[in-house]
Amino acid sequence: MKKILWIWVISGLVFCACTRSPAFRREDDFGPESSAGSATGGSGSAYYNRSEGGHNDPVSLKKRVVILDFWNDSPSKQFNFGGYLADELKRNLSLTQKVVLPDQEIRSGMVTEDFLQGDKVRVAQLMVEGRRLGVALVVIGKITKITFRQKGDDVGLLRSKKSTAAIEVEAKFFDVQGGREIMAVTRRGNALVSNLIATDESGVEDSPFRIELIQSALRETAPDLTQDILRSLDKINWQGRIAKAIGPKIYISAGKASGLVKGDILKVMTSGEDIFDPLSNAYLGRSQGKLKGTLEIVDFMGLDGAVTETHTGGGFKEGDIVELY
Repeated sequence: MKKILWIWVISGLVFCACTRSPAFRREDDFGPESSAGSATGGSGSAYYNRSEGGHNDPVSLKKRVVILDFWNDSPSKQFNFGGYLADELKRNLSLTQKVVLPDQEIRSGMVTEDFLQGDKVRVAQLMVEGRRLGVALVVIGKITKITFRQKGDDVGLLRSKKSTAAIEVEAKFFDVQGGREIMAVTRRGNALVSNLIATDESGVEDSPFRIELIQSALRETAPDLTQDILRSLDKINWQGRIAKAIGPKIYISAGKASGLVKGDILKVMTSGEDIFDPLSNAYLGRSQGKLKGTLEIVDFMGLDGAVTETHTGGGFKEGDIVELY
């Protein structure tokens, strides 16, 4: 009887040791409560300590990217290859789940050619559109070369043919808030198909076949360009902006899809000023804004928006920049 009693006692102790209290589980899952909230006039709700890394690190916040249709600067105009490559990049980026891609309709049909003047990029105008769209990074590019070649037998009822397509692409990545180009790359892709065809070669040389082979070559460049975009994003800080201020509620253009959580504290900055060279009028970039105060996220709205309340400071207005505190 004593032996059985001791077994029950030991089992109870083990169960207690392995079971977390609700308070412990809450701290483990969501991070400790910060005393800064109540001390500075905020609501005092718990929020992530993002400085410690992991899923709640600032790097995990998703930045907004817009990819303009590439300019096809090659003689092959039988298909919208520039739009095809842009869509392929967006598909690859979506699979990474590391960025936010704005809805198609807000692009307003903008393409790379709209921001080129000869070999130069009209950076100031590009940055204006990037800020209007509320994105962190703008990707533009140009298809500089498309070649299609066939080699093989010229005689015989059945002929062996090798068809190849080769492409060359240039891409540039721009930090919208900083108003600067942060990376430029050149990528190449190839596609090869071997065919055993009859004397009638229409199936090999017709336009649909060429288009499909060129598309395959473009798809080959997409993974490398996707990694180039992600490396570019690593060079810039996450930012959002104030979309509307209505009384005590401040609405920002970033939310759950961007990786924010309730209780996050955001610092609010003025948007800064565009700087031009006084002699050449060349666009130099954008100045750092001034700190206006902080906001605390209290709720979310829409696909990627948040509702905030004033934590410190004031005078917040539409267009002000927000960054993670």
